[in-house]
Amino acid sequence: MVKLPIDEDFTPHMSFSVNRSLLAYVEPDDYVLTVHGRICSDDDREIARLLAYIIQVNRALNEEQDLFEACDAHSQTVTDYYEALFDHETGDFKESIEKQLGTPHLGNILILDRIEVLPAFRKCGVGLAAACRFIDTFSNDVDDLLVGLPHPLQFTNSGRPADAEWKMKMKYQNLPRDKRKSTKKLQAYWSKLGMQRLQDIEIDGSPVYGLSLSNKRPTLADLGIK
Repeated sequence: MVKLPIDEDFTPHMSFSVNRSLLAYVEPDDYVLTVHGRICSDDDREIARLLAYIIQVNRALNEEQDLFEACDAHSQTVTDYYEALFDHETGDFKESIEKQLGTPHLGNILILDRIEVLPAFRKCGVGLAAACRFIDTFSNDVDDLLVGLPHPLQFTNSGRPADAEWKMKMKYQNLPRDKRKSTKKLQAYWSKLGMQRLQDIEIDGSPVYGLSLSNKRPTLADLGIK
């Protein structure tokens, strides 16, 4: 059983923010949502952050928006996922993904980019709980696909200059320096959500993990979080 830290009165909560334009004219990148999650303790002290993206596939198709153009207009990160997941000629998911996950229909794509948890709250299920709440909140179609790149943050560019204070709190320098071992550990961690390595799907040499949200996935209780 994984218990959230401190004491039985510790009741962390999570809030999400998504910026949307109210103008009638829609830019191509309006079809990709950037989701920021803020996880706080009961005294409203920030203990973790989530960054995710949602490619609104169905909306783009219904409004005849080219999906690659939408992703390309948003960011390199989202474009990398599009190029990894989609067949450029047909505009559909790559055949290998359809066969592996049984997802013949296109739903929205939820990209779990990163979850950063402060050192005192690691190894206690905060990241998994945040991921579950992200899915619960933003997935409403059985054809949706959750994807992510289990790449340890200590080996990536982990923030903008404006995030210097947060980076200092995260203490990346204290995390293990064995990249191979750390990557395998993180892959096993995300596999607890039901995510699996997508065959022959990579971004910059790193395997992409995915989960069809039409499949049953573990609840917080199943993950041993209370």
